[in-house]
Amino acid sequence: MVFNIFLDINILLDFFLKRDHFASAENVLILAKDREVEAFVSISILQTTSFYLEKSYGSKIAKDLLLELLLVVNVIEADEDIVLQALHSSINDIEDAIHFYTATKYNLSYVISSDLAFQKLTNKNLQIVSAKQFLELFD
Repeated sequence: MVFNIFLDINILLDFFLKRDHFASAENVLILAKDREVEAFVSISILQTTSFYLEKSYGSKIAKDLLLELLLVVNVIEADEDIVLQALHSSINDIEDAIHFYTATKYNLSYVISSDLAFQKLTNKNLQIVSAKQFLELFD
């Protein structure tokens, strides 16, 4: 069974900027590259990632890295209904709420995030786990 996963911004930044959780983020992306999982990101996550990549590496390298990423992940969009659902929800962090309802709309099984507050939103339909936790589940 192939898991459908949503990658939160911090997973991409951990990987591209070689932050603390680099190894786990890299292993999740390897699973996506090898098509052992189907990985998804939103346009807003790509935009934010592009900002940090440009700031860290310059425009040319940022574009090259994003083009490589797009070979591995699928891009999904949060529409107005998702945004309204997020704004009317009890979730205080608006960005997390939009990601939560985007993943829910697309029937994704997991959100991979190192944001501990976001992980607390997990429910029976959508599990929000760290990259390390996901890799342990995947084994």
